[in-house]
Amino acid sequence: MHASCRTPRTRVLAATTPGGGLVTALLVAMLVLCGWLPTATATPTDTATTMRVSSGDIALTVTSSQTALAPDQQLQLDVTVTNNADEAVTTPSAELFMSSRLFTMTSQVREWYESTATTNTARTKITTSSLETIEPGASATTTFEIDGDQLPTWRYNSQSGVLGFGVRLTSSTSDTVWQTTALPWRLDQTTTAPVNVVVPITASSITTDQYTANQLSSLTSTTGSLTRQLDAVDGLDVQLAVDPRITASIAALGDSAPQSARDWADRLNDFASTQSLLWGDADPTALAAAGVTRLESGILTDPTNTVLTTDPTHPLSDQALSLLTQSNLAALIVPTAQLNDESSDVTVSQLNGTPIIGANSNLSDAITAALSASDGTSAQRQSQVVATAAVLTVSMRDFSAVTTVLPRDWYEQATQAHAVLSALQGSALTLTPGVQVTAEISQAGTAVVTTADDLNDDDRAALDTLATSRDAAALFASVCDDAQGVAAADVRRIASLAAANQQRDDSWRKAVTDLAEANSALASAVSITSTTNLTLISGSSQIPVAVRNDSDQPITVGVVIAPNSGRVTTDSPVRVSVDPHSSATATVPVRAIANGTVVLDIHLANAAGDTVGAPVSRQMDVKAEWESIAIVAFVAATGSLFGFGLIKSIVTHRRQRRAVEESE
Repeated sequence: MHASCRTPRTRVLAATTPGGGLVTALLVAMLVLCGWLPTATATPTDTATTMRVSSGDIALTVTSSQTALAPDQQLQLDVTVTNNADEAVTTPSAELFMSSRLFTMTSQVREWYESTATTNTARTKITTSSLETIEPGASATTTFEIDGDQLPTWRYNSQSGVLGFGVRLTSSTSDTVWQTTALPWRLDQTTTAPVNVVVPITASSITTDQYTANQLSSLTSTTGSLTRQLDAVDGLDVQLAVDPRITASIAALGDSAPQSARDWADRLNDFASTQSLLWGDADPTALAAAGVTRLESGILTDPTNTVLTTDPTHPLSDQALSLLTQSNLAALIVPTAQLNDESSDVTVSQLNGTPIIGANSNLSDAITAALSASDGTSAQRQSQVVATAAVLTVSMRDFSAVTTVLPRDWYEQATQAHAVLSALQGSALTLTPGVQVTAEISQAGTAVVTTADDLNDDDRAALDTLATSRDAAALFASVCDDAQGVAAADVRRIASLAAANQQRDDSWRKAVTDLAEANSALASAVSITSTTNLTLISGSSQIPVAVRNDSDQPITVGVVIAPNSGRVTTDSPVRVSVDPHSSATATVPVRAIANGTVVLDIHLANAAGDTVGAPVSRQMDVKAEWESIAIVAFVAATGSLFGFGLIKSIVTHRRQRRAVEESE
């Protein structure tokens, strides 16, 4: 036998405007009694011309202190009606309804919250509560307390999902007002997935690869956007996805960084779970168009440990999708609106071995709506976020955590964001930072991602020039002593220009073109200085080659000499190191095989043998026998001189002896 439901309790709150209706009525009565105002007799015409209160002037809020419902548990709902019109709402009554089905899909939750009193027919009436007249500017609250056995939930006792509740307000002087809410039903944390909320931490766009001290000082001030972002998520179990350009800029400045920036970095380190976005929160489509073919260390520190989230406002091109799925990411989060089956709540799949996790569009839309909700609808919007996430925790339990991503501009509504996230954390759901991909992911099918390219012709033309210049930049980096650091710096500059929040205007296109020209100029930064034609008159010798380095980086190159015939052979390449903005000379051994003219092709090469800079050609005359002839001639001349001197000495000696003998 079912017990009867309890009578709803109703409270009428005082008017919020000075001089309520009672005071006005007493004053009018006194004026009439004194004869200062004429009496009037109401006519049918007076009643007919009374203005009805529009539904837009009535704020109807439905809230509950309960986080979930279980079988036989009492339902408690508070309904608050606020009259913002100039006329009273007389004889109001609130009717309580429950959805006629258990919601197990996010689309069902969305339809419930988007319904009106007219369109919502999938409901069962539970009870009615009468309220007293609500004067202009006043509010009234009624509390529904319905015993569990009075709710038609018995058919759901073995299921989990979400129950919808709606309240319809009617009165003799107002339009009908309809408001909805929902509560999770039979949520068992052992059989439902946790919720991972990814919160992007980004800053204003810049075209350089690091923020200046002045920029950081503004961003981390008391009212700065970075400070407001950490304030909004303080104490919440969420996953922070941080633009690494922010922390790298602070670290690069060291003690020169503003104290507020260093304090902000320390505060960030206190959060239990953080991960990296792409450098500058780069748009993968713009990155791919700029010639980036893999996530290098300059863009992302450790892809294998990174779950990367894309910005839903920028679709992925085919090249961008290839870039991401060939980078050995731990997982890739893609909005379900970009997947082939966005109607499905279970959107876990794989592509090229990379787990693809769909950030449910219905949940994302609910969060976006909650961030921009007015005070009158904030409670309803927050309950929709919780209800949508609750449905997903049931459907996603076999594959991963329910993952959702706040929009990139969420910090513009930081206060509302904190309220939405607090509602999630205070619900029956479990917030656990970090994407948790289970072993069952191997059973997921292949993802089909809907790709698109949102670059216009001018933007693509600018990025094409950057892509063309990347070969020269990469080749130059390969001969630098810090090859990895130079390559990383180049790709960071590209990523900064490809940032998702960049305003792609004329100044942006100029910055892209300037970088492309600077990269192309690196092709001539290392060169062979001019040399003259050579003559080889010996069997072997050393060929000097001067190398010039006009860059800011110390380099090491190999000097390669390739004869165009077999008259000589060389022992190359010969490695030579050159400091920035200086020259050095390498000596390459050469050996003559036969006489004649030889053309020497001289070029610089990196360790892989790729040619660096412009090659030069020099002619060499090989006259190796001249050295022998010269030696013979020298020996002959020397012998002749020695013989002549010896003969002269003998003759002189004999003359001297003869002269002595004759004198005796």
